[in-house]
Amino acid sequence: MASTKGIIRKITFGDLKDGLTYKVGQNMFSNSIRITAIIQDDAYFQEYGKVRYDVYVIRSGESVSQMWKSFIDLPIAIEYNMNPQEDYATY
Repeated sequence: MASTKGIIRKITFGDLKDGLTYKVGQNMFSNSIRITAIIQDDAYFQEYGKVRYDVYVIRSGESVSQMWKSFIDLPIAIEYNMNPQEDYATY
């Protein structure tokens, strides 16, 4: 079976038109943080049987990303990265 998993580029929670959207590379809070990754947490699914998406950010001036938000069992739309040469480390 082929893998359908890809690198998440953008995720929208709720309605596509009016929902809450996060995008890798997006600056927030007056550029004090930047979204570095959006991950589907497989370990959480294995443990609890629920789908969870984690949003990671890096603070301005720091070198390590940290988990900022998690969303569990919400209606979502996912946009995957269509450019495999793009490296998230540049964000």
